[in-house]
Parts: sequence; C-alpha cells; structure tokens
Amino acid sequence: MPRPPLQGAERLEPIGLEALDAAAALRCRLDTKYLLPRVALDRLLSRLEPTHRVLEVDGLRDFEYRTTYFDTEQLEAFRDHLQGRRRRLKVRLRHYVDSGDCFLELKLRGARGCTIKRRVPHDPSLPRSLTADGLAALERWVRSAYDRPAPGPLAPVLDVAYRRTTLVAPERGERLTIDLELRMSAGADGWGRLDPAFAIAETKSARGPALAGRELIALGARPLDRMSKYCVGVVLAHGRARGNALFPVLRHCAGRHSPIGALGAP
Repeated sequence: MPRPPLQGAERLEPIGLEALDAAAALRCRLDTKYLLPRVALDRLLSRLEPTHRVLEVDGLRDFEYRTTYFDTEQLEAFRDHLQGRRRRLKVRLRHYVDSGDCFLELKLRGARGCTIKRRVPHDPSLPRSLTADGLAALERWVRSAYDRPAPGPLAPVLDVAYRRTTLVAPERGERLTIDLELRMSAGADGWGRLDPAFAIAETKSARGPALAGRELIALGARPLDRMSKYCVGVVLAHGRARGNALFPVLRHCAGRHSPIGALGAP
C-alpha cells in the first residue's frame, strides 16, 4: 500500500522522473538548505501550488532514501567542509529504497559556490563497499575538477536515512526537496536524529535565489550556511568537534554525543 504523501503534496500536480530531469536536471547548481517546523510545510506547499509540481513515481510522492558516506581515517571531507574550504567534496552511495536503484555519487564545490554532482550506477548488493570501477571514476572526477588525486583510502563512516518529497518549478528549472525523519547511525552504538517536528528543505537552482527560498524565508525558515547532513551525523554519532555553522540544526537534534538529550534515543 502506498505511503500517504506529505500533507499538502496531494494538491500539487504530479510530474514524472523523466520530465523532472528534463526540466531541472541541475548537475551544476546553487544549493541552500533551510530548517523549518514541520507544521509550516502545509502553508509552504499552498504557496508553491501555482508554480511547482511534485515528483510522482508508481503512485508514490514520498520516497525513502538511504545513504552511506565515505571518508578517510582522518575525516578529511568532514574537516574540509567545517573549515569552509573551497575545494571540498563528499563521497556517498545512495540507495533509492522504493525503486531499488543505487548510485555512487560525488559532490564537488565548483566555481562561485556552485555544487557539481557526478554519479554512476552501483551494485545494490554492495551497499557499503566501493568497487574498483567506482574508485577509478572518483579518481577521474577529482583530478578533472581539482587537479589532485582523490582522497583515500576511503571507508564507510556514516549511514543516513530519511523520507524525501521532491518539488520542481518546470518554468524556472528549479527543485525543492523536503526531508523528514532524518536518522544517522555509525557502528554499533553511534546514532543521531533530527527532532521529527522539524524538516530540512533544500532549494536547487541553476542561478540566483530560488522562488521556493523566498517563500521559505517568508514563513520564518532560516538558511543554513554550510549545513551538511554528513557533518551533523559525524558530530552526533562520532562525537567529533562541531562548527558554529552546524549549531542551528544540532540544537534540534539528539544523538549519542549530542549535548541536547531531551529527544531521547531512537
């Protein structure tokens, strides 16, 4: 039985995956994340109903994502992100649970702060292992973008799971993703989660501020500078030092190493 969609998403016109990619593939884009109360989402979707459509695949408008992030033993990707280094990256395996698809993905920081994403299909039976072909692809991508070797050796550091609803403004070539029930795990006892009363929204546009971003700010959502699910999870599950940029999200999280324990363990 299909899961019920995010409240308010049932009012939006649907769009298929192929049409969404044609309208807003956005392999190079400007990203901005926002934290907002879940109760504000219905008003947000009402404001976006005239301009946005919602991704629908096989009757679903709500999709489960599972992602495994890889890093070096020294957590170079984590440190580079917290320090705001221009040439930073993230390596992950993303599993689209509902379709069964799996991809190796690399996110790079490009010119003028844009995000560049590269990906290749990955064997879903190897959810926490990088293949020789995948490592070769990473090497090509990093050398092409940064003229340096890819970091390594890489090992799985963090698993992240959440539910996502994706909106697209076809006329503007923009996307908006809304992530709920964000959970992180690392090893046998490392864990973290976002307060389920909150959501992480992310606008993605080819240039300039996204229309959805203006509506989010009007509803009181705050932009999150250098916020990363990976970095938040490393702080919560691994207890690594946190940067000030993460505090607006961390204060609404709990985890094994979180200073805020009111939310309790999962």
